[in-house]
Amino acid sequence: MKKIAIILAVLMLVLLGGCGKKPSVPEKENATSQSTSEESTQAKTEPEETTGATEATPEPVPEIEDLGNRALGTAPTFGEDSEYAGHFIFRADQDIKNFKFFKVDMFFDGDKNILTGSMEKEYGSLKAIRAGEEVLIMGDTGETLPFLAVSYESESGQKYYYAIEISGEDGHPLLTPFTFSVG
Repeated sequence: MKKIAIILAVLMLVLLGGCGKKPSVPEKENATSQSTSEESTQAKTEPEETTGATEATPEPVPEIEDLGNRALGTAPTFGEDSEYAGHFIFRADQDIKNFKFFKVDMFFDGDKNILTGSMEKEYGSLKAIRAGEEVLIMGDTGETLPFLAVSYESESGQKYYYAIEISGEDGHPLLTPFTFSVG
């Protein structure tokens, strides 16, 4: 029994780092490799000088999720409720403006792989939504082509259009970019 314990202890020492003896490395190689790694680290970590040009701020990232059994209380609510309507929470990670929720007439061009849509009916709009603020939207989502969409502008003035689709794999809502067409 004592022999097994000693063998296990020796194995543990070997597996967990041995007795602390490190293989010898010639000083010349070690110094060269250290200075090379230090130089490459310094080059990567040194802050770049700014030339007075402003950096582009990232654009907002929208998010949609199924409302589930959550209650939102005072959140703005848009859409039409029905037996088959989906209930969703929309939010963005940055402030956005000119938010619209609408019913969309979609067309899919299979040759170009482009989804194009035009507004059929507006359910509601907000002049601004703050970062993380939630909006409840509801309506029939469609089975083949989406029936619902949102649009908004970023603070930089860029316009975005997203169709609301349901994943065929697990049923969660998706925001799919599309090209907006007037009329």
